[in-house]
Amino acid sequence: MVAGCQRQPQTIVPSPPAARPASLFVPAKVLTIRTDIPGERAFVHLVIFANGKVRIGSEMNQWRLFDFQNDTITFVNETERSFRTETLQASMRKKRIALAQPVSFMPRARYQPTGQQRVFEGIPAHQHLILLGDYKREMWISDRVLIEREFFAMQLATEPVSGPYAGVMRDVFDRMVTLQGFPVYDRSEMPYDGKRLVIEKRLTRVEQKNVPLSWITVPSTFRDLDAPATTPSAGRPSVSSTPRDRNVRGAG
Repeated sequence: MVAGCQRQPQTIVPSPPAARPASLFVPAKVLTIRTDIPGERAFVHLVIFANGKVRIGSEMNQWRLFDFQNDTITFVNETERSFRTETLQASMRKKRIALAQPVSFMPRARYQPTGQQRVFEGIPAHQHLILLGDYKREMWISDRVLIEREFFAMQLATEPVSGPYAGVMRDVFDRMVTLQGFPVYDRSEMPYDGKRLVIEKRLTRVEQKNVPLSWITVPSTFRDLDAPATTPSAGRPSVSSTPRDRNVRGAG
């Protein structure tokens, strides 16, 4: 049972759509994720799988659009009204370079699959631990959620790393990117101000429903940072082309 499960969570979704014709909605597999954090706070966000793409609903001003047909990730900046796209291979290379920093003054985090199995909301999952001193992260990962198997690796490869301490996660990253599945329960705990700080995430629902196409589409008015510069007479480049059309497979 999740600690404090009676809290009323705040629901976070991508920009709420106005009323639109049904043709601008698409069928999707939608995962509902609940996060409980200290201070009697909780929120719910969606992970949307549609048209071969995935968006994490809790990412708002800056968000990622994962494209499994082209093996690319598009990074969207709502504030600057711009976006850029890179291949999964390029993201992996950047992440490995960041994690290669020496950390002789700190121990490396340890990855430990335990072999234990539990069932969450009817979904069987296996336990994986990440340990670093007093920090412990416990993930129960399942391959029964029936989503794109590369999603977890894509998500890990494009998450930001923290400066000079990034290297402590190198060994863990190398093991985790080989996993194929989705965390149905994710619990992190660490000491903070004399207490144990605990954050829990849980998959609470998997459903098929129609969602706004705009949730998995980069606005056509946003500037493509990958596009070549143009002269005033040439006009601005179109942002409606696919990553394959823009030859981003070879990026990085």
